[in-house]
Amino acid sequence: MVVIEVKSYADEEDMDFLRDKTMYVERILNKRVIKAYMITVNVTRDAIERAKQLGIEVVYGNIID
Repeated sequence: MVVIEVKSYADEEDMDFLRDKTMYVERILNKRVIKAYMITVNVTRDAIERAKQLGIEVVYGNIID
């Protein structure tokens, strides 16, 4: 199963929330999440680094410092 979240802006905290949501979905549906994606227009550099640590793939338009 794949989990996708779409936002206009994402920061580090959003990556942690996506990880938590992914764990919740796994528990409720009793299925393993293979990959999580964050699709966002704007993202911070710190959020990209946090996503790498968590194994979240980020698709973005602009990096905001």
